[in-house]
Amino acid sequence: MVDERQQHGQFVLIGSQNLSLTERINQSLAGRTRIFTLLPLGLEELHSTPYACEDYRTYILQGFYPRLYDQDLAATDWLPSYIQTYVERNVR
Repeated sequence: MVDERQQHGQFVLIGSQNLSLTERINQSLAGRTRIFTLLPLGLEELHSTPYACEDYRTYILQGFYPRLYDQDLAATDWLPSYIQTYVERNVR
């Protein structure tokens, strides 16, 4: 479909999977993709939001992932699932 229309930006694929490490992909996406690495929030970014904290320990315990802040998630609810998913999928 992309080759037929010759129009950039028709699809946005998102996720945390490293496509170059996936054995099931049978086509090269060379020249067809752009990869953006999204890092966790930085302290300066957090300080300019309503989520700014006075105590640095809060940041250490909460973490720096944007979803934790914009959806008011507790790190203790989110982190165990994140670790389990990461370990089950990526550690052999």
